[in-house]
Amino acid sequence: FDAEGISHKTFKSKFPITDIAFMADGASLFVAHENNIVSQYTGAGEFIRDIETEHASVSSIDISSNGRYMISSGTDEVVALWNLNKVKNEPIVAHKEAVTHVKFSADGERFVTVSEDSTAKVWDNDGDHLFTLSGHKGPVLWADFSTDGKKIVTTGLDNTALVWNADGELIRTIDRHNEAVTSASFSYDNRYIITTAHDYKSCLWSAKGELIYTFEGSKDLHEQHDLGLFSPDGQHLLVISRDITNAGIVSIFNISPDRMIRNINNQDLLGKVWQMDEPTKQRYNVLE
Repeated sequence: FDAEGISHKTFKSKFPITDIAFMADGASLFVAHENNIVSQYTGAGEFIRDIETEHASVSSIDISSNGRYMISSGTDEVVALWNLNKVKNEPIVAHKEAVTHVKFSADGERFVTVSEDSTAKVWDNDGDHLFTLSGHKGPVLWADFSTDGKKIVTTGLDNTALVWNADGELIRTIDRHNEAVTSASFSYDNRYIITTAHDYKSCLWSAKGELIYTFEGSKDLHEQHDLGLFSPDGQHLLVISRDITNAGIVSIFNISPDRMIRNINNQDLLGKVWQMDEPTKQRYNVLE
């Protein structure tokens, strides 16, 4: 899709598609399937090759910023670190239970794996284990690095998102959701975090963990939010959700946390209770 919601290319597969990752320069697109194949396409959608993995089913993939490496995980404890130039992989027994998500840091020097064993682990790009993030009380579902690499956020089935520093120390707990937190992502300037959850909500937070805004899904349709991402300019928010019919919905919200809506500078107004306007909540494009 383009920014206007117009579909330009459809990828058809005999198997369900489980994950997608772009190269940083947009030159290639990688598509993971619910079998052992990751397919590579050009940025325009032309097929390049199939990469056969040792996973029974590929669940998560990511590409390093320099385009040299890919990490993949399946439905088991193993993560594969790939050299894309040689189409060669180094299998890593990363966890005691199934790995649910993998993610490279912005500089490509590290990657994080998360698992149903209640832990997340950080590795260097040689596949050497650096440290373990232990704090969730149940399966860990997602992880993301801040773009400066100074923080990591993880989410779990325990209804929380945890923020860690670059040394693996827990610095903040976000526990305002009532169901599993399915994803958390940093804005590109690292000042904000978006969390999505199965309580029909996506929440916008400051980096200090202060709740700024809640984007409500339809409770009548049981709209469970699965993924939230910022646009690079920080002006838009993309939320992927599912409703009671299991129909997938992509919603684009127009946001501007820093924009001054109104300047209140009058002594007579001090000490009063105000209700916030809601113009930044506008959902202006829904792709179904």
